[in-house]
Amino acid sequence: MGRLLRRIPRLSLQLFLLILVCVIFPIYLMLHYLRGEFEDYMREEISGRVIQSISKSEEEIYQVFRNMASISTAIASNEQLIDNEHFLNILYGSIRHDAIPCR
Repeated sequence: MGRLLRRIPRLSLQLFLLILVCVIFPIYLMLHYLRGEFEDYMREEISGRVIQSISKSEEEIYQVFRNMASISTAIASNEQLIDNEHFLNILYGSIRHDAIPCR
């Protein structure tokens, strides 16, 4: 490096090259490396949060289905509701043509 600087005649050009090689280029390399590391970290963090979100949503959907199954089981096993003609009309009115009339 010393031989190269002796061959360059102007002091300002020597200082420019010295600053470029010793300060700017290492800082550029360091920032480029840090950017890559930060991108990898952000990608992993976002992926983890998306997976947590999906898992949470799946659990909520399963819970809703479990609740619906419990409610339908309770309705189907409740003798008072099964014997109630009005309930049967509401439940089967659009399906059955001979629905029981309400009193």
